[in-house]
Amino acid sequence: AESFPSIPKHKTVDKHTAMVLESKTAAPKEEGFLVRVLGKDSAVVPLGCAITGTVLIFGLNALKNNNKMQQQHFMRLRVGAQAVTVLAMMTSFAVLAKQDKLEHAH
Repeated sequence: AESFPSIPKHKTVDKHTAMVLESKTAAPKEEGFLVRVLGKDSAVVPLGCAITGTVLIFGLNALKNNNKMQQQHFMRLRVGAQAVTVLAMMTSFAVLAKQDKLEHAH
């Protein structure tokens, strides 16, 4: 049993209650770079999807116009944009899982 300044001195609390009280009164933690960039409200993945879709549309337009060099160039760009988007998505999942794990550990 421990005593905390926010609790009158004559009352004691068990460790679980002390941890709950401490987590409620603790200052909010500053988010790390990856959480800010790839967190829940991040625009990185939707932006990557939009870029991939745009490059795909330009590639299909080049195919329709029978411009084989430009079509090949856009399809290669699409593969790169798609790879970066999938990497950002997987990193985002890992960051969110780690963040959730840290929040539930306290």
